[in-house]
Amino acid sequence: MDGSFAKKATRRAPERGFGLRARRARERAGLDRTTCAARLGLSADRLAQRERGRVPFAAAELVLLADTLGIETSDFFEKIEGAADPLAAEIDEALDAFASLRDERDRMRALNAARALASTPE
Repeated sequence: MDGSFAKKATRRAPERGFGLRARRARERAGLDRTTCAARLGLSADRLAQRERGRVPFAAAELVLLADTLGIETSDFFEKIEGAADPLAAEIDEALDAFASLRDERDRMRALNAARALASTPE
């Protein structure tokens, strides 16, 4: 087996975990993918990519998703091994900052900025 395949699979493991928990939570909430995606400002195809772990959720998307599904954002992190790594603290800080935004326009600006940064090549 090609070593690069194994490395990619390992890197995607957290995204798959987020995606699986997101899909299960969405289904428990009784929302279809199209409705949920619209509430997040995503297409149904984009949400499907995230639920399958092909594309990671942005922190702002996780906050909106948790709010949409009526769950706590921390529910996405509880079962991830190694969640105590340094990135977890940054994620918590970003989620807290996003959650403090009361104006929907500000939240959408922040979400769009996060999406733009996430799509920018390193």
